[in-house]
Amino acid sequence: MYKFIKLLFFVVITLPLKSQVYYSNYLDSTVEWYRYSFSWNQGASWNTYTTIYFDGDTFIQGKYYYRECWLSKEIAKLIFGPPDTNIYFSCPYFTREDSSKKILKYSKFDSSEFVFLDNQKISEIQINDSFPTPLPVSCKVDIIDTFYLGTKSLKSIRSNLNNLGILEGVGILDGNLCGMLFESTSHLVCFKKQNNLLQFTTQECDSMYPVPIRKQAFSHLSNIHFLKNKNTITQNEAIQFLVLPNPSSQSVTIQYKIPATVHYFLRINTFVGEVLKGCSLESSKTTLEIQTTEFKPGLYFCALVDEKGSVMQYRKLVVVR
Repeated sequence: MYKFIKLLFFVVITLPLKSQVYYSNYLDSTVEWYRYSFSWNQGASWNTYTTIYFDGDTFIQGKYYYRECWLSKEIAKLIFGPPDTNIYFSCPYFTREDSSKKILKYSKFDSSEFVFLDNQKISEIQINDSFPTPLPVSCKVDIIDTFYLGTKSLKSIRSNLNNLGILEGVGILDGNLCGMLFESTSHLVCFKKQNNLLQFTTQECDSMYPVPIRKQAFSHLSNIHFLKNKNTITQNEAIQFLVLPNPSSQSVTIQYKIPATVHYFLRINTFVGEVLKGCSLESSKTTLEIQTTEFKPGLYFCALVDEKGSVMQYRKLVVVR
């Protein structure tokens, strides 16, 4: 009897704490973003098809977060040779909502949380208000529209400067951030939640986009609306590799997580393969700062190389002035 009462007490106390992250305004375990990006530099081009989704959840500093994963297929068309296709996988963030309708992300590299989307602020914005942007530049809201995800209405705001658009509860739709110009373009093609689909361009959310591979369980079982894919991920999930900020004008921070069993190096190349910088990475650390003031404006590649010389992952770096 004592054990039953103790178990009942545990269930009553813990279930409301677990479920608070799931019964939210915008997110659940089924959401998926399908984003397309295109970049180019002196005859070479890269088409990237990325599926962003949640795979499990975790408890951090008293709050539940969804585990956010990015699965990308990149098709590189270089000056010489046939197109090259690469698959990249990482889970760089944990994501949650709060009571004020903010969507927040927690970075596993620097153990900090930041506001990704302030939906309350977006819902209150009017024409000619300042456009919400994380950068110290400004533009005005020129167009307000409404999208419907099932029966739920979502507010869309757009600026005519760089055609920047943001959708409440979803994120940036397309366009460059206000005042930022560089040799790339990116837009959100589709957003899915349960059986509802929003399509933002004429491009289809078709087989070009990788199928989410969910391997982790969610704490609140009644919120799982998918069948788990039994496929495995060939990319080493223990390796994490990011380059921020990007574009960069002064310096970039290489955020990485590597196993201690293998020696890894960072290599920075030009788009034609010239090595500009190389250094060893310490597995006991997670960040490395690189000055970019010595680089000319343009496109570069940051490669994570193992001790055998094999490129495990790479990221594009855009340097601007």
